[in-house]
Amino acid sequence: MRTLLYPSLLLSAFLASLLLAGPAAADTVYRWVDENGKVHYSDTPVKNAQVFDSKENTRNEVKVSHGNIKNQDQAEPIADADIQYQVNIVSPTEEATVRDNNGDFSAQISIFPEAPRGTLIQLVLDGKPYGQAQTSPNFDLKAVERGEHSLIAQLVSQSGKVLASSSSRRIFLHQANIKPQVTP
Repeated sequence: MRTLLYPSLLLSAFLASLLLAGPAAADTVYRWVDENGKVHYSDTPVKNAQVFDSKENTRNEVKVSHGNIKNQDQAEPIADADIQYQVNIVSPTEEATVRDNNGDFSAQISIFPEAPRGTLIQLVLDGKPYGQAQTSPNFDLKAVERGEHSLIAQLVSQSGKVLASSSSRRIFLHQANIKPQVTP
C-alpha cells in the first residue's frame, strides 16, 4: 500500500508545482527591436530583450462625483458618484503598424463598468477630436496621413464634460507609395 501511495504523492506535488509556477512564468513578457526597427514581444527571452511591464501606464482611472439626481425626466443621466470608469483602447495595440494605402483603419474602445446612458465616446487623434462623439465603441478612421499618431479615447457627458480618459496609444500608419515616379 505504501508503494502505491508514494508515487501518487510525488505526482501530486509535481503537478501542484507546475500549476503554481505556470502563471508566474507566463507573466513575464520580453520586448526587443530587430535590425529593421520592428518592435517584438515574446514570453521567451532573446538577445537584447528587456522585460516589459504591460501593467504600467495602460489604464487611466477617474473618479466622477456628481450630486444625486432623482428626476428621471432629465435629458442627461448622471453617472454614480462612487464609480470609477476605466477607458481603454483595445485596438490598435500600442506601437502597432497599420498598413493601408488609403489611411483607413478601425479602433475599438472598452469601458468598464458599463457607461451610463447618455454618455458618449470621443476619439482624439493627435490631440484633436476625430469626428463626432458617439455611443458605439467602434470607430472607423478614414484618410489618415501616413506616419506616427497618438490615439486617446474619452468618456464624455452630452454636455462635453470628460468623465474618464484612456492613456495615449501610439501607432504608426504605413502607406506604400503607389504613385509612379515621373522621369523628366
